[in-house]
This record gives sequence, C-alpha cells and structure tokens, in this order.
Amino acid sequence: MSDLVIPWSRWEASGRVGARAQVQDVRLYSLKTQLKEFGADPPYTVDLEVDATAQRDDDANFFVISAEYTLKTNAYGEEQDAHDDAVEAEIEVAEVSFTLLALYGLGEPADDDEPLSTDELEAYAESVGVMTLHPYARELIQDQTTRLGLPGLTIGVAKIVR
Repeated sequence: MSDLVIPWSRWEASGRVGARAQVQDVRLYSLKTQLKEFGADPPYTVDLEVDATAQRDDDANFFVISAEYTLKTNAYGEEQDAHDDAVEAEIEVAEVSFTLLALYGLGEPADDDEPLSTDELEAYAESVGVMTLHPYARELIQDQTTRLGLPGLTIGVAKIVR
C-alpha cells in the first residue's frame, strides 16, 4: 500500500484560502493506463507520486487545482525473493497516469483581508486540494488496475504529518 503524506506546514499555510474556498466541480482531465508486463506474479510494489498546483487569474472569484498522479507497479523477477531486503522489484508491471481538476469558488473576503498569495493557493492545492481529490484518485487506481487484470490496488488514505 502506498500512503500519501501531506506536510503539516502546507496544511497550516492554506488556512486563509480554506476560510473562503468551496469545491464546485471535479473532473478527470487526462488518463493513460498501460500494462507493461503481462503475467507478472504478485507481490507487487507500488510507487505513487502526486504533483498538485493551483491556477487563478488575478482577482478572480475562483481557482482551479490540477493534481497529476503517477502510479507505478513493479514485481519481483522469477529468481528473486520478495522477502530479501537487498532485492528490489525490477519488473515494470503497470503504470497509471492521470490528471484530476477541481474547481473552487472563493467567497468574498473580509474588508480588512489581504489578497490571497500564490504561496497560500499552492499550499491549499498541496493539502486540502489533494485531500479533496484523493478519494477520486483511489477509486480510479483501483478500477484501472483491475481492468488490467491485476488485483485491484488499494491506495492508502492521505495523511497530514507534523
């Protein structure tokens, strides 16, 4: 299982955006699923990478979070022992790459509120945005790996870590 870890500092830095933001729509923007090795036996190792960014036009009352996911699944070779710590899974079994988009509306700021900074929006994308999109990503990964004929891979929940 592969866990997604969100640093506490990014969660904390997103607070002012969180006070104003509300998710309005979630979309699958792109998807590529590829079986690279037919018949590779479990156990599998899983590597999940996520890169989230925020885009907002100046003074717009909305912004879009784009989260690019890449899941790579590997297996051990026939002559390898999956329990030997010195051995790495070397057979590329499958890759699932996709981008999810989330549209957020922004409520009106308080009269004395400073404009939201780019760093605050990026922190929101990397924390709350990823937490919002992660259930969609988990379902898509399980569906796509099952369609490839692999056991449905269950990805762990996103965790905030201090």
